[in-house]
Amino acid sequence: MVVLDDEPAVTGLVVDVLRAAGFEAWGTTGAVEAFRKIEEVEEVAPDAVVTDLDMPGLDGVEFTAALRSRPATRHIKVVFLSGMTSQEDYAIAHFAGAAAYVGKPFDAKHLIDALERVLPSETAP
Repeated sequence: MVVLDDEPAVTGLVVDVLRAAGFEAWGTTGAVEAFRKIEEVEEVAPDAVVTDLDMPGLDGVEFTAALRSRPATRHIKVVFLSGMTSQEDYAIAHFAGAAAYVGKPFDAKHLIDALERVLPSETAP
């Protein structure tokens, strides 16, 4: 699983939470690096990406659109984890192709539950 957030502390915290729950996870603070890592392991592309909605450069919506545009990555579930929690933000994420949306500050159990709902049972811990 890939964790993408422009705040390194958030990225690290989310990776730690996911690993403690039994997920394989690695984090990055930039979309370009995330794509590079996904391409490196394209044969075993991650099942999910947890991404912020609002980031400099390529934001979460643009990142999701790029994933959806490639046959090798369009299956990847995207879970938004963002401090932007208006109804409009939820709608934007939904129309971008989000499988789930978790608001910040987040509860670890809520994030894990969201991932377990959207991932096939054989990939969830």
